[in-house]
Amino acid sequence: MATVPGATQEPIPDEHNVSRGCVELPPGVDPESVFVFQYDETLKDRVESVYWRKYANTNDEVHDRECRREKIRQARATPSNPLKPYVGFRTSNVGAIRVIRTGRGHAFAVVHWPENGDLAHTHICIRPNGDTSVRKMKKSDIRELIHLLFKQFVQFEPHKCTS
Repeated sequence: MATVPGATQEPIPDEHNVSRGCVELPPGVDPESVFVFQYDETLKDRVESVYWRKYANTNDEVHDRECRREKIRQARATPSNPLKPYVGFRTSNVGAIRVIRTGRGHAFAVVHWPENGDLAHTHICIRPNGDTSVRKMKKSDIRELIHLLFKQFVQFEPHKCTS
């Protein structure tokens, strides 16, 4: 993944917010599926991308980023593999994400990760307890983390791309 040339990672204060784009979900699909946290071999981590609202501070700026992303996604779609459209984004407070702990002590980090020319690009990273590695976490532990994380993303800003 290409980082932003000359950009440095910045600490993200707890009082700031991050937003996550959402696609339309088929009937019966759990809304928590907006987060997956699959293991990324390149990063050696389990991360999901969000936008730091410091650099995408208006709703229109988040929607613009997601609409550009949607054009790329839909260009890759095929009749046999149609993709559900972008429908808006959810927002959460960084401090609220960082205080999440599962019963077994797993948690999250929120890390500024400028990428592909976008200073707003940020990662939510799973931080396992000391008994396991991020790669070897149990699926049930990851599901518990996702459930707790999704409960923090209550603000939804709907959108329909025009092109």
